[in-house]
Amino acid sequence: MGAGGLGGLRDNRPNEPTEHGYCALVLSGKHDLYALKCPDVVKAAVRTSFGDIKNEGSSKKSTGLYKFTFGSSIWTGSSGKGEQAVVRLIDALREVGWYLEVDVGMSRTTFMQVWVLKKRDSQAHGKSCLLGLHDKADVRLVVPDTDSEGDRKTAAVIKGIASTLKVEKEEDTPDGRLMKLAGHPFLAEEEGTVAVRQMVLAVSCELGKCYGKIVSRSVKLSNNQYSKSSLVFFPQGDNQQQPKDTIYVGISLHDEDKIRIYTTPGDALAEDFGPSLELCLTEAWPYGIETKG
Repeated sequence: MGAGGLGGLRDNRPNEPTEHGYCALVLSGKHDLYALKCPDVVKAAVRTSFGDIKNEGSSKKSTGLYKFTFGSSIWTGSSGKGEQAVVRLIDALREVGWYLEVDVGMSRTTFMQVWVLKKRDSQAHGKSCLLGLHDKADVRLVVPDTDSEGDRKTAAVIKGIASTLKVEKEEDTPDGRLMKLAGHPFLAEEEGTVAVRQMVLAVSCELGKCYGKIVSRSVKLSNNQYSKSSLVFFPQGDNQQQPKDTIYVGISLHDEDKIRIYTTPGDALAEDFGPSLELCLTEAWPYGIETKG
């Protein structure tokens, strides 16, 4: 679906969410954001999060779309301005009961990411943070200045990263804490990708130790070929501490037919986890498992 795909997003009740409580935000092109079936509180969250709104109003592309145009090309670079705005947006949405469920790429030729939002009754606790992966070895951590737990979150994230990969350089920038990793881990292939996946898992684990149940969402915020996914983390529930024996497990899909299971460094899989997953796979995949180990 190209940029013209926006024409297919139309609705005669543009300000009313679906009957199941869903609406959508569409990040598009270089500097546009569209709202579909979004109530006024969602649009207000966009306004408070992005200070550089050039103009806004009903879109000419399709009935029911509401368009925001920013004054700069926010979706084309690898700077942290877009990431900072997104963290503010995630928190502004959570404050009014709207949560990001999934980010879906809708075009192979242009930048068009659809955020599916859902209304929930749960009360927001704490602030979000974002971990952006860039270029060959750069990681940017964005924590809101207003977050009283910012230093603690930063320490947890750095500990998670350092448990798996070596951090060669750290510096505070106006856009967030920038860390350069040793080597080129984001160019790795096959077995070399495990360390990066373990890094993400370890960051989740360390944040979970501090804040209890942590929810993470993967979002794509730039059409720059050197930008990878950004990971948004936010606490869920009443921030109760998780049990000390909690173990995080990662599952990733590789090549045409491989599934890899891994834990954070130093942890081991529960004895019954492998057989349980194998049972699920054999029930779901009629051709069975060819090899394992």
